[in-house]
Amino acid sequence: MKKAALNVLLITALYGLASSLVREHIHVDKIMTWTKAQQYCRLEYYDLSTISDSAEIKQIVDTGTPPCPSNSGYYVWCLLDKWIGQYTDTPNLPVPVWKWSTGENEALCPWASGEPSSVQNKTCVVTFSKTGVCFNLPCSYNFSFYCMNVYEVVLVQQKKTWQNALDYCRQHYTDLVSLKADNWMKEAVKVTKAAQTAHVWTGLRFLSGQWFWAKGDDLVYQAWSTEGQLQCPATNHRCGALGQSEETWQPRDCEEELNFLCFRKLHQTSASATHINEP
Repeated sequence: MKKAALNVLLITALYGLASSLVREHIHVDKIMTWTKAQQYCRLEYYDLSTISDSAEIKQIVDTGTPPCPSNSGYYVWCLLDKWIGQYTDTPNLPVPVWKWSTGENEALCPWASGEPSSVQNKTCVVTFSKTGVCFNLPCSYNFSFYCMNVYEVVLVQQKKTWQNALDYCRQHYTDLVSLKADNWMKEAVKVTKAAQTAHVWTGLRFLSGQWFWAKGDDLVYQAWSTEGQLQCPATNHRCGALGQSEETWQPRDCEEELNFLCFRKLHQTSASATHINEP
């Protein structure tokens, strides 16, 4: 993650772009040790989850607790706990240093009362799915776990129509951004402050009687302006933009030339396995 964040800063400096990172957490219903879970997440997603604020804790708690396999050797624990990316490789220090699998310098998961305990043989961290508080346990235990995908949201300070912005994002990134949850909206609002236009294009589009995201994401989370979601907007106002000052979505003329928000999925480039003791 440090390398990914550094690359984002370099891109920003070279091309005059503003960007921010968004994490999405996924519960993986497989039972593994912490190290195996880390390897799986780095192969299939980005890494084990980093959870650094109350919004991310809520995101994880809201994913629910699916059933555990009956053959799990830690069935009761499995019902409650999931591995995340927090661990320590300095258990013998008077005050062990806890860190994240990605190397991020982020706030730590909130500890449950009395934790961390017996750090010498409990150097990996699980989160209690019902409340989001954390416990340290032996890394050799088997639990399901949370992986994360990491996305970069980029403000492109060029003025284009909605269709030209879409084409640009698909050529240079992944797509126009889908503001599909509160954390996406929060980061989009942050980078939009550097826009040179009062509104910026998003992937929001109206066709065949409904609004949708160009990327195909579900339109569940919504942040329309006070006039609300227009069920039948004017013919030329069928593209969705984010207002820089209002911080809401608005239908705009698709031929209007605005700055726009692209996004792309980041990938680990040279992450090495974390060496911890799993007796």
